[in-house]
Amino acid sequence: MILVLQATVTGCNNYEPVPKPTVERNQAPRELYKLTISLPAEIASAPLKRARANYSIKNRRCIPMDHTMALGGTRPHFTERIDIDFHRTGDAEYTGYLYGDAFVSADYYGLGVCNWALVSVDALIGLKH
Repeated sequence: MILVLQATVTGCNNYEPVPKPTVERNQAPRELYKLTISLPAEIASAPLKRARANYSIKNRRCIPMDHTMALGGTRPHFTERIDIDFHRTGDAEYTGYLYGDAFVSADYYGLGVCNWALVSVDALIGLKH
């Protein structure tokens, strides 16, 4: 039993990891979003240090199975990030803009077009202890 398992696991070493796609920014984006961050009164004077928009491929069937990541294989989860410029627009408020279609959808692996989607926004606020 041990020899069979060892042979199976050793055989998995022939696989190559799925490379991250070469992603291009959309030069003519159309899905503009305005974001407003309102801080509670207790931290209203805190500066917004950084904000990022996070994107991922929403239809992962366009990505080949990666047999180096799990026994039986799994599809990698590729992400991209873009910094967002926010400006203070009030005593406790910041406003910024981002595009939902910031990346070009493309057929990276010959399995169909991979479509990018905005999935979240991160904001880091500088608080003093």
